[in-house]
Amino acid sequence: MHVLTNTMTTWRAGCRAGTVVLIACLSLAALTANAADGMHSQHHKWKGSDYTRVEQNYVAPDVTLRDRYDQPVELQSLLAEHRPVVMQFIFTSCQSICPMLTSIAAQAQDELRTVDKNTRIISISIDPDHDTPQRLEAYAEQFDATGDWYFLTGHRQDITQTLQAFDATLDGGNKMNHKPHTYLRAAGATEWVRLTGLGGASGLVQEYRELLE
Repeated sequence: MHVLTNTMTTWRAGCRAGTVVLIACLSLAALTANAADGMHSQHHKWKGSDYTRVEQNYVAPDVTLRDRYDQPVELQSLLAEHRPVVMQFIFTSCQSICPMLTSIAAQAQDELRTVDKNTRIISISIDPDHDTPQRLEAYAEQFDATGDWYFLTGHRQDITQTLQAFDATLDGGNKMNHKPHTYLRAAGATEWVRLTGLGGASGLVQEYRELLE
């Protein structure tokens, strides 16, 4: 994979008919901050859709969340297991970005597991005040989420800490300003790939395959 270092790119989000896509906007200021932090970013294009790809080390906070079966889950332990991971931040009452984001993962889940049968998918709610485990269970069923796919919620402070750890804080603290990041990590790796923008299920699988190869 070729990575462009210290390069600032601007990009435009759009939708391709018949394809569920991710939608996001990153300001030039945010890109500048990323470059200052030593991130490696690269502009990609997949079948007419634009997205930004960033490689960065993230350290999960020591928090205990709850899954859709209302069982406690230690996030660090979950991510420490030797499995490749696809992770997203969502909330169940969202009517735009989140269902698109989850749909992409749902459409791609079988192919992701074809790339590596140990693939783990994690969806973390950014609206824990509303998203109970029961709501997450209904949401997961809506998207036919199967296999090793965790839907997590928790205390507000723990969710905020998790968002900060993965550089996904909400502008103004407003959940509607949530950016549709998708995080990919190979088993045992410390570096993550963060995709922000468009790509669809096919683009997600391609990035995942290239990462694991």
